[in-house]
Amino acid sequence: MTTNPDETAGVDASVVARLIYDGLLFGTTYKAKGSTWGGRIIARDWAGADEAAKARPFGEEVDGQIEAIIIEAIIDAGRA
Repeated sequence: MTTNPDETAGVDASVVARLIYDGLLFGTTYKAKGSTWGGRIIARDWAGADEAAKARPFGEEVDGQIEAIIIEAIIDAGRA
C-alpha cells in the first residue's frame, strides 16, 4: 500500500527535473486532517495519473501536469 502521496519523495532533484521535462509528473490534491495537501504521481499521461490517483488511498484529484517552465524559472532566479 502507498503511504506517501509524493512518488518523488527521496528522489534526487535531477531525476525529478527530468521527469518534469519529459512530461511525466502530475500534481494532485487531497484532504486530510481538515487541510488540503498536495502529492505527485509519475505517469505517462493524465489518464494514467488519474488511474493511479484513484487506486491510491488518499482520495486524490489530479490537478495537472507539472510544467518544466517552473523549473526553468527557479534555475534562472538562481543565476541572477
